[in-house]
Amino acid sequence: MANQTGQTKSADFGVNSTGPRVLLQDILAPGAYVCHWNGDLLRVLENELPPDELPNLPETTEDQVLETTKVSDDPFIPISQARMAASNFDIDVSF
Repeated sequence: MANQTGQTKSADFGVNSTGPRVLLQDILAPGAYVCHWNGDLLRVLENELPPDELPNLPETTEDQVLETTKVSDDPFIPISQARMAASNFDIDVSF
């Protein structure tokens, strides 16, 4: 018997997010962030990103808004806890 939920996955992974949204280039604080364009978990360590340089992001286009939602102040949050935190903000994840 096949499981048919009838749900389709949105192209914008964070479309329903109610959490604190931050543009990728505006991230200044360390923590764990979920990327809205692909649902990946981004771990930002203190002083990791130079302010004028973005990391290599293969799944983006030039006109795409690089929006994230911070799910934890701890960049080393376990994956299971990061998933639960993202689900509290109603964010689809791919990690």
